[in-house]
Amino acid sequence: MEKKMQIKKAFGLLVFIYTLSLYPLIRANFNYIDDMGRVFKGYAGWSNFSRWFSSVLSHFVHAGIHLADISPLPQIMAICIVAFAGCLLLWTIKETNVFSVWDIAAILPLGITPYFLECLSYKYDAPYMALSILASITPLIFCKKDIRLYSIATIASMIIMCTTYQASSGIFPMCVLLLTFLMWNRVGGGIQKILRFVIVSALSYLIGVGIFFLFLMGHVDGYVSNKIGSISNTLDNYSEYFKYVFSDFKIEWLVIIGILSIWFIVVSVWNTKHNKFLAFCISLLVECVMLLLSYGLYPILERPLFVPRALYGVGTYIVLICVATTMQTENKRWKWITRVLIVALGWSFITFTLAYGNALSVQDEYTDFRIAEVIGDLSELQEVNSGENVVVQLNGTIGLAPAIEDGPNNCNMLTRLIPIMFKEEWIWGGYKFFHYYGLKNISWNMEAGMYMDAYGDWPLLHESMYHRIYGQDNYIVIELK
Repeated sequence: MEKKMQIKKAFGLLVFIYTLSLYPLIRANFNYIDDMGRVFKGYAGWSNFSRWFSSVLSHFVHAGIHLADISPLPQIMAICIVAFAGCLLLWTIKETNVFSVWDIAAILPLGITPYFLECLSYKYDAPYMALSILASITPLIFCKKDIRLYSIATIASMIIMCTTYQASSGIFPMCVLLLTFLMWNRVGGGIQKILRFVIVSALSYLIGVGIFFLFLMGHVDGYVSNKIGSISNTLDNYSEYFKYVFSDFKIEWLVIIGILSIWFIVVSVWNTKHNKFLAFCISLLVECVMLLLSYGLYPILERPLFVPRALYGVGTYIVLICVATTMQTENKRWKWITRVLIVALGWSFITFTLAYGNALSVQDEYTDFRIAEVIGDLSELQEVNSGENVVVQLNGTIGLAPAIEDGPNNCNMLTRLIPIMFKEEWIWGGYKFFHYYGLKNISWNMEAGMYMDAYGDWPLLHESMYHRIYGQDNYIVIELK
């Protein structure tokens, strides 16, 4: 008889594993992209993407209008929120509040899926991104109780999800689809009850999301656009999405996930109360639709995000398959197959999480070193020390630190997760250099709005193995090697 643990112990164990895995990331103290501006100026800045609840809640979390850097508290909060969301998901699918260690292993990827690591990398955004996952799962605990309460909870939760982080918009539909399939697969009748669950879930979801779209969503048309695109545009978005998933994930991850997906179909067919062939077709269809839902509502947009933090719905797909397969095999003699697969996948994600956190630390040190080299050489130039204002422009990029670029752990996923914070033509690529070191009489050309691209004939003021500095009149171009 396997030892079971209450939901409190399961929550504590998840928090411990997540914290241990994410310790290198927290220790790195990396100002991740937008964090650079928020640490320096203390603004919220989420309302431009209609993340109203994040903006309001952040002032309570940071205890003031000015959002001071209080890390690692927000990231620890995010860890606790995701762990709690995982326990609620287990409770909903298994219909019990006692779990085995194998259940914990199955839910583990929810918080350390490589795509969600970018969310946890943000010192400021992390708890609200995690809250969007919790909001997507919470209403499901009412689905077997009062149907009216379930509907109200779903509508309210979808509004919270949309006003914290819309990348979670596919999580609730995925959960509903899996629960519907499991209910159908293990009972011979009760179709009326199942249909009522599906209809109430769909209507409540559409009402909640519709309220956001009609009354709370602001217009966005920049590097992303929330305009509704055409059908062909949606198909292109899906194609791009799956291309990223297959190129980002390591081959061993894809193999394990592929085997788990096949194994889910196999055990579903074995456990079905219906025709075996029908169960095979429906379980395969459920997996395909869940994969499409994992990207949420983003595919219908004219110009959606494809950065890692927008793709973490695929992690929810993985978790749902792991949990459902574990549940369907826990009393079978071939349960060891499921256990080997979920442990292998969980361990792969834990080691990647540890490596990623350490890589962030290495990259931060390298960035500081390259910035110090440039500032040291600039400080010796007569043009900079004349007392007159100098307009400086960055060209090129420092790239990844050599220890990462040439390291054995480098892969597409790691490369996509680590931002280059000292580079040309990107607001965050020069933010630290121009704002964090108190440079006097120097203005940033990117902010001045005039890009200097014909500096090849300018006098070369200095050259080192890391950069060249060109200058003419009161203009300087730093060309990074």
